[in-house]
Amino acid sequence: MLLPPLCSESEYLEHAANAGLKLLEGPKDISANVAKTWDITWGLVQSPSLWAFALSQGRDFIAYLQSFRAMRRGFATGTIKYTVVSWQK
Repeated sequence: MLLPPLCSESEYLEHAANAGLKLLEGPKDISANVAKTWDITWGLVQSPSLWAFALSQGRDFIAYLQSFRAMRRGFATGTIKYTVVSWQK
């Protein structure tokens, strides 16, 4: 449930090109379509039982739950976005 470090859009495009992939379509920003996800998950993260479970799982899981606030803020400010890209091998 922990995510690897994320790249910028341009870095993902560069990685794919370096891997020999051909850009078919995109990048297309779909942030407006998925931003509400973070409002919904932020509401779920407020559950005391989830935090009790997180405490039993250790520091990494607690940090993961705490990151939801930052993700929600990032989408609200436009700092973070979802982008869809189609590639051909």
